[in-house]
Amino acid sequence: YNKKLSINLSCLLLAGLLVTTKLFSVDSEPAIWDPVTAMQQAIETNPSILEARAQFERQTGVLIHVRSTMLPTAEIVGSANTRDRSLIDTAPSRQTLTPAQQTTTSVSEKSYNVGLEFRQLVFDGFTAFNQYREHKYLKDASYWNLVNVTYRILSLVQQAYDGILMNKAMVEIHRQSVETFRKIALINEKRAAVGDVTSLDGLRVNSELKRAEADLAAAQSALVRSEEEFRKLLQIPVDSANERPVFAEGVLEQRYFLMTPEEALKRAEALQPEIISARKDVHAAKMRVYSAQGNYLPKIDAFAKYNMQSSFYDFDKTLDGWILGIQGRWTLFDSFGREGTVKADKASLRASRIRLEDKRYQIASQVRELYAQMDAIRQSIESQREAVRFGAQSVREGERLYAVGMAGIEILLDAELSLRRSQIDLQARIFENNRFVYELEYVIGTQWVDPFLIKGTVAKSK
Repeated sequence: YNKKLSINLSCLLLAGLLVTTKLFSVDSEPAIWDPVTAMQQAIETNPSILEARAQFERQTGVLIHVRSTMLPTAEIVGSANTRDRSLIDTAPSRQTLTPAQQTTTSVSEKSYNVGLEFRQLVFDGFTAFNQYREHKYLKDASYWNLVNVTYRILSLVQQAYDGILMNKAMVEIHRQSVETFRKIALINEKRAAVGDVTSLDGLRVNSELKRAEADLAAAQSALVRSEEEFRKLLQIPVDSANERPVFAEGVLEQRYFLMTPEEALKRAEALQPEIISARKDVHAAKMRVYSAQGNYLPKIDAFAKYNMQSSFYDFDKTLDGWILGIQGRWTLFDSFGREGTVKADKASLRASRIRLEDKRYQIASQVRELYAQMDAIRQSIESQREAVRFGAQSVREGERLYAVGMAGIEILLDAELSLRRSQIDLQARIFENNRFVYELEYVIGTQWVDPFLIKGTVAKSK
């Protein structure tokens, strides 16, 4: 009995522990997201950002390696060997001696040599120095590429967040439309029972009801797609296909961009990460040309070596001391290999400059295009707001007239459909406006956060 009681108590304690762990466990992903939290999550988990960060760290390591070629090196060198007697030569003065007189071997059969060598590059036509400058520019370019990728992902996160809000609003509008048509269908059935309306009115109402239900299903599908897009950007794991967390709450609000086009173009030229990265690539290509031209000049190394070695004649005798010297090498002819390298690097420099100018033109063109689209969409938003206001008044008036028999079902349905279309168009226009704002913030290089400030606060742009 005591054994059974102990087993039952153990099972109860284990079950209680599991329930307690489930109830009080801290979920790593919040149930409700806000833009700042979402952007912080994207910086930590988005694959594109992580890959760009790894490329920057790789370039940092390459720069350290290149810098080491200009600094002193120290290494221990050594050797030990033994030779056959047939390889031991005899001095000419001893070759005339008889075997009895040659009591000792003139040269030791074994030897060793151990040394500590210091070496420093003195001159190489500034090749190493220019290579260091080249890779420093490449490191800067990789950093600004990381910034560009980060800003792009943050822009997409904000667009995806607003897309969820828009699709939620769409679902709610279509749900209200379905409920309204059901009420109209119910009223129409009651009036048809007493002969106030014809069967044609009932068919029209049922047709619009089914269309509204189909539109609601399509809106729900669009909401799921926008949520999954949000998931992919933040790399949120899917624990269950039937349990999706609430991603965003609130209403879709219109955003404004207060900078003038002239200010935006100046800011893009100074701060746009892609332009800055392209400038760094041009400087790196220029240093690559200088480095290739340095191969025409001689290379000189200085070295100092503390050496310990056995005597050439007596293995048991150790000789030690310092060896100081310089070593030079000057390639006079290499079958035009250097000329080919310089020519190729100059072509790369021209290509880098072309890419920079093309990037400047693309950014300026994109800024002008976004401003034109944003101005047009803002005018459309104001018109849509008025359309929603008039549509709501029209629906209220139509319901009143239909209730007293002064208006037919056609007028009420048309008013309801017009209002829903205006509401849907307004949400779509606001989303498009916000998308243009986010694109502008990305294109002109609006500073959100340093890509390595993982836990820092993401500042909202003006």
